[in-house]
Amino acid sequence: MNRTHLMPNTRHFLFALLTIVLFSCEKDDICVDGDSAVLVIEFRDASDKESLKPVSGLSLLLNNNAYQGIENQSVSKLELALSATQNNYVFHFVVGESALSDQLEINVTPIITYVSRACGYVLEFEGLSVKPLDSLDWISSVEVLIETVTATNEPHLVIYH
Repeated sequence: MNRTHLMPNTRHFLFALLTIVLFSCEKDDICVDGDSAVLVIEFRDASDKESLKPVSGLSLLLNNNAYQGIENQSVSKLELALSATQNNYVFHFVVGESALSDQLEINVTPIITYVSRACGYVLEFEGLSVKPLDSLDWISSVEVLIETVTATNEPHLVIYH
């Protein structure tokens, strides 16, 4: 055999191999829509309900522990990861050195959905509801804007103060 005879077969083999590799990927091998949801809470001015109003020195407690490390922070927005196994949360929103504290009970129903092979499962929540457990100290009111918590940057819940 001479070398010129092997060369076309090698080219055909490489072309066939490249074609197989390129067309063997499926559409869902790249995950585009696979983010699990987080609860987005905004803090707004009670006298101007469209304006964000940061909270200085906020600590968020769940079972007397700082939730997601939120302790003595100045924030106008929170993004909270919730559990797939829990429906009910009682959060203590503690503000500043004066330790004004309000308790809110937040209820959701976790929904686990299969998206694709590449993305796997995503976690979303339905039926978002909130109610104060005692009289409110620093919070004026609370409003649920979106009852279904999906992966979005839009606020689901607004706390006016």
